[in-house]
Amino acid sequence: MATTLKKGPLQVSITETYTLNGREHSVTTKTVYEDIRQTSSRIVTIPTAGLQVLDFDNTVDSAGEYADADVRFLRITNLDDDNFITVQTAGTPTIPATRITAGSSFLFSDLDGITSITVTADSDPCDVEIFIASVEA
Repeated sequence: MATTLKKGPLQVSITETYTLNGREHSVTTKTVYEDIRQTSSRIVTIPTAGLQVLDFDNTVDSAGEYADADVRFLRITNLDDDNFITVQTAGTPTIPATRITAGSSFLFSDLDGITSITVTADSDPCDVEIFIASVEA
């Protein structure tokens, strides 16, 4: 099947601004991920018992599952105003459980070997946004 879908770049910019000793500072870091063909953005309510939010496979892209080698960028943002969430990966390498405070994000740019990601809310359910950008195998 022919497609008219064209690959494109994803530019991710992170800007840090602060005032120290009366002087304003600003630093912007930009990264470009080339040949992005698929993106997915969704908001999920995470229970305190935890929820496996993503599955990865070495080769297959399907509903709710991504080929780990195709993912170029993944962001998990805690949308809650008060509570933290914990992000935990399975696979090799396993990233230790990481606390993400209210309003903060956790970024991944290399998911090779990770088989799943589970998110757990602290004391009350929390909404999180998950954004994924990938290329086709």
